[in-house]
Amino acid sequence: GSKDYSQHGITMKIEMGEENRISGKSACNQYSGSFTNPEDNQVDIGMLMGTKIYCKDTSQIERDYLDHLSQVTSVNKTKTGLDLLDKEGKIIIVAIKKEDK
Repeated sequence: GSKDYSQHGITMKIEMGEENRISGKSACNQYSGSFTNPEDNQVDIGMLMGTKIYCKDTSQIERDYLDHLSQVTSVNKTKTGLDLLDKEGKIIIVAIKKEDK
């Protein structure tokens, strides 16, 4: 969306292969699930599961992030990472690739 949550440690790991997996940290809790890739940059994220730690300070941020993630239908690779788009083609999540150390 329009909010910058970069300071909240949100992460996303995408593993493509026999089992397409997505996982990461959603501000407080860990999440994981699977996705399909029916065409080029199209993506269909399945049901996500997550840990159930209550974090008062980040619960709204976490809900907002996971809500946006559930709306992703396509992905565009950029120089710095990925743009995740909704069905209207609007960028709803900007994922910046973590630098290898």
